This record gives sequence, C-alpha cells and structure tokens, in this order.
Amino acid sequence: MSHDTNPTADQAAAFLAASSAEHLAGILAEGMLDTVGQPAKLARLLFPDGDPELVDAVFKLGVATGYRGGLLAGRPRWAADELDKARSALSEAGYAAMAALVDRAAGTVRPRPVEPHPADVPAAAVRGDRS
Repeated sequence: MSHDTNPTADQAAAFLAASSAEHLAGILAEGMLDTVGQPAKLARLLFPDGDPELVDAVFKLGVATGYRGGLLAGRPRWAADELDKARSALSEAGYAAMAALVDRAAGTVRPRPVEPHPADVPAAAVRGDRS
C-alpha cells in the first residue's frame, strides 16, 4: 500500500503535536512549582528520600546544563554535523542512550531529499510527456 503524504502537511502536523506536548509539559511544570511553592524545592519533590545537599547539587547542575543547552541551540552551530560529532563522542565513550538522543536531534536537521507531491508537478511531467 502506497501513501502519498504531503511533506508540508506532515511537517505541520508533527510540529503541532510537538508544540502541544511542549505546552502540556509547561502546564505540568507550573503545577509542580505550584505544589512545592518555590523552584529550589523542585528537586526535593522528585527525590524526597535523597541527601538534600546531593539533590540540590545535582539539580543546580541540571539547571546549568539546560541553560547551556539553550544557548547552544540558538547558535548557528546547531547543525547536523556538530550533532553528529557529539553523537560519535558520546557513543565512543559508552553513553549509548545519550548518543541515541543526540542522533535523534540530528535527524531533525539533516537535509533530506523531498519528492514533490504529484499535485505540485505539471501534468505533462507526471504523464512523462516530452517537449
């Protein structure tokens, strides 16, 4: 069975799904913050039985990592070749799960050939007419 998928509609639908997921994640994050009352207590919500000093240290590293990731994402080096280098380094170091995540991100920015939809091609080209 062949499916003629309009790449533009496919991309728009995927974007809508991802955008909706991000929206829901934001609502959940707000709910977590509302539950604990202040950002400093979020890590303790997730790890209530952990050593408070260790939990706070890991949480602060996570915040710094997220901030740094945001800076990197906004720079021109956010390209497939840079992500591929990071994936290789992580994979070679034995971090297979992290390498898979970076590969997934790289897959979203790798150039791909897109076949035109038949509706976007002149009828003569579809029939194979030659001038």
